[in-house]
Amino acid sequence: MTEIATEAGLIRGDTLVVTTVHSLQIVEDGTIPVIEHDFPLDLIVTPEELIRTSTSLPRPGGILEGHLDETMREQIPALCNYTQADPRREPS
Repeated sequence: MTEIATEAGLIRGDTLVVTTVHSLQIVEDGTIPVIEHDFPLDLIVTPEELIRTSTSLPRPGGILEGHLDETMREQIPALCNYTQADPRREPS
């Protein structure tokens, strides 16, 4: 949903992206591949600590149309409504 919020102007470049995870989910940088739709995190909160990532990875600029299929459009109400309501979008 971060891509929808970015495209709607609700998430800007200065908006912190934060998540909560269990400590066992923390892995070394580079362990998990990062692909174009992933949002880099600024902060990670575990029960034991607050981790500032100091990431320099770029954020996606919005919805990546090529990653959507008809099932996604039908099952994600905000996405379905957004793509139908936005006149800049080409019908699929």
